[in-house]
Amino acid sequence: MILGNNNVTQKPEPNQSTPSPPVMIDNTATLKKTNPAFDLKKANEAIIQLFKQPQYPLTFNGTIIYLLHDFDLDDQKEVCVIGLDSEKQEYAKMKYISNFARLFHEDKKIFRFYLYILERDGNSFRQVKRLYIDEQCVFKSITKLILFKGSDKTVIIDVAFQTRLGSEHKFLIFRQPSLNPVSRFTYIETVSASASITDIDNNGTLDIVTFDRGMDEGLGYETFLTWYKWNGIKFREYKTVNIVRNLLAFLDKVKSHIVQGRFKELCEFAFNPSELAQYRRRKNYPSEVLFKAFNLSMFFDTKYISEQQALSGIKDVIFPEILDNPFHNRNDKGSYFRLSFRLMYRDEFSIIPEVLIYMPKNPFGKQEFFFSFK
Repeated sequence: MILGNNNVTQKPEPNQSTPSPPVMIDNTATLKKTNPAFDLKKANEAIIQLFKQPQYPLTFNGTIIYLLHDFDLDDQKEVCVIGLDSEKQEYAKMKYISNFARLFHEDKKIFRFYLYILERDGNSFRQVKRLYIDEQCVFKSITKLILFKGSDKTVIIDVAFQTRLGSEHKFLIFRQPSLNPVSRFTYIETVSASASITDIDNNGTLDIVTFDRGMDEGLGYETFLTWYKWNGIKFREYKTVNIVRNLLAFLDKVKSHIVQGRFKELCEFAFNPSELAQYRRRKNYPSEVLFKAFNLSMFFDTKYISEQQALSGIKDVIFPEILDNPFHNRNDKGSYFRLSFRLMYRDEFSIIPEVLIYMPKNPFGKQEFFFSFK
């Protein structure tokens, strides 16, 4: 099986003038299991011969680009092939059709792309469905995504195209036993827009989260997150959040709690409940939590001053200007960054501690941001 890159958030290479070879995925075992006598070489030749001018299948070094799925519940996987309308077979070769440099030619060719679903009978094939995808210039990849965890009855065929600004993804969503897509979905990726295809609410169903960055007057650059949720028929917009504005509101509330000495309320508001659990019953809660999270041991020695004393007498908190989305790092807890800020004391001195701020994997829940110890 020959596929493009499976990473849906990958950005185009600006210097790329010749295509990289697609990722090779060996489907031989799958094919031979459903048909032990299946000959890959003969099958490849049979599929190519099935297409007649002006329709041609996409090939890489003479091999068909395809993927497999049992659409009609007959226990035999159909073959999905990407094809196009063209006066020359040469245009259907990956060396030409995936060449990013063609996008900048004045006389660049635009093609009508189709998804062909082929049914196997031994080493011969017949076309059972042809579905129009779009008119595009440069092909990028075809990928199969399973919509529901543990069940392949509903699948997404993701066909991606390269554009001047990035890439464009066309989702065709199929539900067994139909050969017609129940719905379609399109999203675009550019320097200022990207997407993540993942199960953010852990309900076993894939979600689409788009990230759109743009100017926000008086603020700088804002990043808008949009959650598209599967409703049983199609992906529909479910929730949206603004990262920068909401982060500033979060920090403003943090400042209010600190200045007014409401440290317990601050902990309950700004920390992940699972991380607080081990500290709540301790005698020096919540001082120990804040002392640790703000790394105040860099400024105060607890041999001479208690954690509670280190937090007393704060008259002001100064956070730096945040003019763009700062969440550039990721781990298993979500996206994060380290924020340095100034604590002003009534004794006319100040310190500059730092804190680790997370945006969880699902930023659309009750807690959009939280402090962490590590």
